[in-house]
Formats: sequence, structure tokens, C-alpha cells
Amino acid sequence: MPSRKSTSTAANQTFTTNIKGAKDLKEYINRISEITQGVRREFECDVQQPRARVEEPKTFLGSRSFDVTMCRVSHDSVLHSETKLHQDSKFLQAEQTVNDGLALLENIRKMLVTNKQQRNVTVKNLKKTRHLGVKTGKINDLKKEREITEQGGVYQVSNGGGAAAFVEDIELEHETPKYKEIKLLIQQVQQNHRTVAHNLFKQAELIVRALRTRDILAYKQAAENTIQKIIRHADLCRNFIQDCRRIACIEYCASAWWMETQRDPMDHSPYYLTAVSEGVPTRFNAPAQEYSALVSGRHAPPPILIQVQSAERSSHDNTCQIVFSEYLDQQLAETILTEEAVRAFEEEEVPTSYRRDYGTIVSNSPLPNSSVRNNESDDDDDYDDDAVWAAIDAFNATTGMEFDD
Repeated sequence: MPSRKSTSTAANQTFTTNIKGAKDLKEYINRISEITQGVRREFECDVQQPRARVEEPKTFLGSRSFDVTMCRVSHDSVLHSETKLHQDSKFLQAEQTVNDGLALLENIRKMLVTNKQQRNVTVKNLKKTRHLGVKTGKINDLKKEREITEQGGVYQVSNGGGAAAFVEDIELEHETPKYKEIKLLIQQVQQNHRTVAHNLFKQAELIVRALRTRDILAYKQAAENTIQKIIRHADLCRNFIQDCRRIACIEYCASAWWMETQRDPMDHSPYYLTAVSEGVPTRFNAPAQEYSALVSGRHAPPPILIQVQSAERSSHDNTCQIVFSEYLDQQLAETILTEEAVRAFEEEEVPTSYRRDYGTIVSNSPLPNSSVRNNESDDDDDYDDDAVWAAIDAFNATTGMEFDD
């Protein structure tokens, strides 16, 4: 097993970044920015995939319609928290850490550029001042035209006769105190700017080391964990919606069974039918759903209670009367969940014998009309009178008797 020291050495060799100036630092910032943008694009693409989304079904959901809507709202809240709220999202916090590090490196790069420019300008101005001092002092004293130029430590002195002499490390004679003071000042300025640059590089090195060994890896890991969290929550939501869909199918089939076989044909009162899994919360709860998924294979499924109650409240106690209540056992399931009823539910067929109004089931058969009944009774009376007169006419024909009107 490799030692901890050898592992750290290998990591440093793998992620070694040589930064010798502002140009190298800018290239490193651009490279890390590209990596960060790539992680961000991949994260947004994963968030948009179907596995991370929860769609509310547009089919019949019975009494669980509101629960399904709230489940979808719950997942939308998780998406918003993990992608928009910095105080809740580990991904956004890790991204902010990387962006802060890059912003600090950019500031250090700008300071390095400014420090170098200030050094060059200051040294140039001091050399110009020194050159002017030498020209007005030494040259005037010698009473001879000379042009002194500096080329990498080699001084070329040209006289009017055209002869040239190259002298290395020449020391100007008759150096004035002012000249020496400016020379020392130039050296001090250069040393000060080198010290500033060195300190800036030390700060940049610490930030670069933190980015390459901690922040970038934490950012990628946070993106993966956040996507897994969103997908896991979406799976729990889909399982919950599937359970609601199963309950809705039972309610659909039970409604058809009750309205067609159990209800009195002359009863046109509205009823409210529900199917409830006992011990299972009707509202979506992610921890409860996750626990239920873990123990689903260890325990028997919860019993389902089917209840039919009148939608009209009683005048005595202001409660809705329960007219049917029974657990969904094997026998009742075979009676209610027929192939025709399940197929009608899956194909979203509209029942013909009843209708649903805001969760209640109401018969579609026409109500008895008093005027129709009166008309039918009048027609029956006319029919009876005609039958009586026909019998009288038949009797007169046989006996030869006539009655005066």
C-alpha cells in the first residue's frame, strides 16, 4: 500500500502548474474557467433530463388529484432549492468557492501587471534623470561631445572622429553624489518591486494549490451529489404518483360497480367514493416514501378501505352518512377490478351511467317529471273512456237496444 507521502507527491506531480508570470497565470485562469463552465453545462443538462423531472398526469386521479399536484410542487421546490438558493445548495456553494478563487487570481494577475508597469516606468524615469545628470556634469567638464548609450552592461563611447571603443563594466570617472544616489534608488526600486511580485506569487500559489487539490474536485463532487439527490427525489415522487394512480383506478372501478350494481335505480342523490390505504400518508413525504421503498419487500401491503358516503349532509348531526364501507380483499377485487373497468380507466373512457362533479358521483338517468306523469295519467284516462264506449256499442249491437245521448 503506497504511503501518504508518496500519494501526495504523485498528486503534486500530476497537478503541477508552473506559474512564472502574469501570462502563465492568465492561461491557468482560462483553463480553470473552461473546466468550471463545462461542469456547469453538464449539470444543467442533467437537470433537464426526464429522470430529474416530475410531470403531473392529466388523467383521472379521483380523490388523490390534489395530493399529486402537491407532490409535483414539492419536487419543483427541491429543484429550485438545489439550483437557485445558495444557502441550501451544496453545488452553488462549491461553485461560489471556485469563482471566488478565480476572482482572487484575476486580481493578483492585474496587480502583477500593474507592479511590472510601475517598475518599468519608475526605473526608466530614474535612468533618464541619471543620464541627464551625467550629460550636464561630466560631458560639460570634459568639453567634448560624446554619446553614451547603455547596451546590456556594455557602454559604447563614440567620438567625433568616428572611432569606437567597447568597454565592459566601465566605471564612469568623476561620479557625482547625485549620480550615486540615483543609482542606489534604482536598485532599491527594483528590489521593492521584486519583493511585491514575490509576495503576490506566494498568494497565487496558495490559491492555485487549493483550487487544484480541493475546490475543483469538491465542485465536481457536489454537482454529482446534487443530481443524484434530485433524481432520487424524482423517483420517490413518481412512485407516489404511481400509488395515487393505482388508488384512482380502484376508485374509478369501484364507482362504476357501485353506481351500476349497488345503487338503487330510483336514487339520484350524489355520493362521494374514496379508497384509502391505511397507515400510508396521503400527502407526499420524501423520508416516509424512502423508508417505505426500503421496507416494501419485508411487509405486507397496507389494506385499502373503500367507502361510499352521501354527499348531502344530514339535518340531525350535519354529517355525511356512510352507506358502504369495506376493505378491498381478494373477492371484492375480483368483483370490482374487472378487465372491462380497468381498460376503461386506462383509456380514460367517460362513464355513461353516471358523471363526476367535483369528486362526487351522480347518476345520469333523468329525474322523474311530474308533468310527464300527469300527461301519462290523462292519456290513460282517455284510453279507459274509449274502451268503455266501445264496450257499450258492442253491447247495443248484440241486443238491438239504443240509448239516448
